[in-house]
Amino acid sequence: MDPGKCKETILPEITRPRNATKWDCSLAAATFVMFAGQQEFVKDAKYWGELEPVTPWMELHRARHYQFYRFVNLGHALLAHSDDPALSSQFAGYMRQGLEQLQKYATDNPFPMGIPFQWCSSNIVTAAAPQARLYREITGDETFTELEAALIDWLFGCNPWGTSMICGLPEWGVSPTLPHSAYTYLRKETTFGGLIDGPVHRPIYESLLGIHLFNPDKFANYQGSAARRFTTMTSAIIRRTNRRWTVRQA
Repeated sequence: MDPGKCKETILPEITRPRNATKWDCSLAAATFVMFAGQQEFVKDAKYWGELEPVTPWMELHRARHYQFYRFVNLGHALLAHSDDPALSSQFAGYMRQGLEQLQKYATDNPFPMGIPFQWCSSNIVTAAAPQARLYREITGDETFTELEAALIDWLFGCNPWGTSMICGLPEWGVSPTLPHSAYTYLRKETTFGGLIDGPVHRPIYESLLGIHLFNPDKFANYQGSAARRFTTMTSAIIRRTNRRWTVRQA
């Protein structure tokens, strides 16, 4: 299997290079094995999976914008489901290694969150939570149950600002209503069920060009030093989140 090259082109002068071809190849091969019974692809699935045992952002705790999109290697989960005990143990072990990295970074966080707060941090949360659940279901190991719950809870308001990261959900609670979306700008309504980008580190927020709030910051009282005491993500995290709600509002 030839992984080729992949770049997500947005504009002619802008590209977002992705470093996930190993996952793509491993997942593709593992899918043939799991769902089509084509055992000849086991070797390919194993080869590509072994090239990157742990999802890099979990290990490095950082990544460039979209660098490791889709942020989770589901090929590992399929191979961990294998009837071959050795193969299953090997790839379940890889999944565990990634979760151990998240656990390590979450140790000093009261929520606890072990993900890097960069562009698309909400997407990273939604990638980590399934890995924790799949690992638990495949192995029966409940070591990361608290981490799994924290990741899901974070998206629905168990975070320093008590806000959901999903537009319009819950309907009766605090949630984003004005995301960075042409649909919202033109139609004057939210994108129900849409996942916002989420919090980012302060330097990322402050380096954004042409970005400003159109409405007062509803979370202004939770900025500054008060927010810093929670984690090293610093005060700009919620401002990034809030920006995703209010930018381009008429």
